[in-house]
Amino acid sequence: MITVAEQRELHDSIVNAIRSLPTPQREVVTLFYIGTYSQNDISAFLGVPVSTVKMRLFHARKTLRAELVSETKLDCRSCVRLATLDSWRKQ
Repeated sequence: MITVAEQRELHDSIVNAIRSLPTPQREVVTLFYIGTYSQNDISAFLGVPVSTVKMRLFHARKTLRAELVSETKLDCRSCVRLATLDSWRKQ
C-alpha cells in the first residue's frame, strides 16, 4: 500500500510526463484517458484516421512507461499498470 504522499508524488510524475509528450500524443492521451472519449470520437474530432489515434496512443504509452520507470524508479510490473493509465480512465 502506498501512502497519500507517495500517491500524490506519483500523480505529479504522471501529469508531468503527459505534459512532456509531443502535442499530437498529449492530445490523444488527454482526450482518451482524462476526457474518456473513444478512439472513434477522437479521430472525428481531430480529423485523423482511427489508426493514427491508435499509433499516437501506442507511442505515448511507450514514452510514458520509459519516463515513469526512469523518474520514479518503479519496477516494470508497476509501471506497466501505471503507464497504461487504466486507473485514470476509470476516474
